[in-house]
Amino acid sequence: VVISSPAVITHLDGTTTNIPLTGSSTTVTVLSGETLSFPSGSSTVTLPSGGNVAVVIGSIGSKGSKGGTCVNSGDPGSGLWVPPNTTNRVVADPGGSGILGAYIPGCLNGQFAKDSSSGCAANESYSGVHLGSGKQLLLRYTTPANINDGRGIKVSAWNGGNVASNMRIWLSGDPTATYASVPELCKASTDSGGNPSITTGTETSVDKTVNEFGKLVTRTHYYCKVEPNKTYYFGMEIDEVVSGHEARFQVDAGGGNFKWGGGGSSACGTSWYTGDPGKGSGSWYPPGMSGVIVVDTGSSPTSMHIPACANGASSAPQRPCYSGFESFANGFTFGGTKVMSIRMRGVSAPKLSALQMKSGDGGNMNSGGGAVRMSISSVPGNFSVSSNCVYTFTGTAGTNYSPMLFYANGQAEVDAYFAAQRSTTPQNFTFCPITPGGYYYVNIMVPNAQPNQQYYLEYGPPLE
Repeated sequence: VVISSPAVITHLDGTTTNIPLTGSSTTVTVLSGETLSFPSGSSTVTLPSGGNVAVVIGSIGSKGSKGGTCVNSGDPGSGLWVPPNTTNRVVADPGGSGILGAYIPGCLNGQFAKDSSSGCAANESYSGVHLGSGKQLLLRYTTPANINDGRGIKVSAWNGGNVASNMRIWLSGDPTATYASVPELCKASTDSGGNPSITTGTETSVDKTVNEFGKLVTRTHYYCKVEPNKTYYFGMEIDEVVSGHEARFQVDAGGGNFKWGGGGSSACGTSWYTGDPGKGSGSWYPPGMSGVIVVDTGSSPTSMHIPACANGASSAPQRPCYSGFESFANGFTFGGTKVMSIRMRGVSAPKLSALQMKSGDGGNMNSGGGAVRMSISSVPGNFSVSSNCVYTFTGTAGTNYSPMLFYANGQAEVDAYFAAQRSTTPQNFTFCPITPGGYYYVNIMVPNAQPNQQYYLEYGPPLE
């Protein structure tokens, strides 16, 4: 079979194989009874003479969770997915471009770009996904426990200016909802020259009393109502054909009512990511994830030098893998958008722990030499997770710091930790929830690392 976009084969035993695209087309062999699916939602399929193939438009997907729920109308919870009974529609996770802005469609599913003109942000598409010609792109987001009235989500042009095309946007908890089907307060459109936006809140109408020039005045504010701890889909659609700068956009969902990237960690992940041979199998490169390497921890249950001392290597006391500041044996070094994803299992532990990054000698890091990003996810290389499960350095360049990302089995363990310190849990203290028996990837990115630079990562139960 000749295909024109990346595909996934589901074999008779239920396992899958990712088929990347080489050039404009790829020839792939599909056996009788196997299924061919396309994560991007569309492909030209040329059959051999007399051939038959079952084609599923949409991704099989990987296991994961969004807001503590594994499945939402069939949504696998992460990655590209096409909702059933829809056409020209793809659901994706936002990119990891920053706290406020996502560059789409180039930077999806946690892909990182430092600005609107670099890296994936300069791309008009992601794995065949693009806007224009009536195609619809939906981004997953998850609301926090507390909803703030008046916080919104909007779309701008690639450089933050006005959208140069007529775009329609909508927000719904239903991945099959359309612009026409959602309430008026949950959609917006604009002719050329605008920035469509949706304002969210706890109710559709809220009366607020304010002081205006010394006089109390009550006014009614109208919002698209959203509920706490729920997955929502932010849809975008453009009818006309767009290309170049006009096909690239920024999405600002940083108003406070959406957890960045949508979703929790992997509370209901029940296996390693599709295709991963699992813990103890050493290095693995996830198909279609450029720059991502999956590895096992080093020999220590609580620390490792990275990237050199992975896959059971010992970094103490002589530190053979670390000596000489050598890169990992396969040539992996940090820098740019490259990510090391470390396999870890969730266990039961009556404690609060933290992922903590240090310089190679165990001291503080300097942001000028490595502004770290860390996440805990059910997907390798993924930073599109709950804000509780991701760390991004936001300080001043040149700052000495030691990044930390807290995690625990639950609130009870956190409260018990602070009680043992003769203290109460600080207000607004956040942590990433870890489910015993869960399958996790600790994702590490150091965009401005120097070649062959080493770091020291500390961790412990409930991750091991």
